[in-house]
Amino acid sequence: AGCIESGDCVRIQLRIRDGIIEDICFKAQGSCATIAVASWITEKVHHQTVAEIQKLTPEIILSELQLQPVKKHSVLIVLDALQKASCC
Repeated sequence: AGCIESGDCVRIQLRIRDGIIEDICFKAQGSCATIAVASWITEKVHHQTVAEIQKLTPEIILSELQLQPVKKHSVLIVLDALQKASCC
């Protein structure tokens, strides 16, 4: 997932077994906020179910990482990558 305007790009890979995320890794480039969100996501969703990660919202992540609302685009890019990785 990425944003041409900001230059942010995130790739997330998951290993899912029996609906539980056994392993997760990411590659990211762009703003510090995007990289921080991707890193936080890997810690947060490890050993969670796919259903549980669907409950993550941009507002939860912004609050947890104490990011300003202007950084919401970074959160949306990472959540998009996570959504794409978890649907396959």
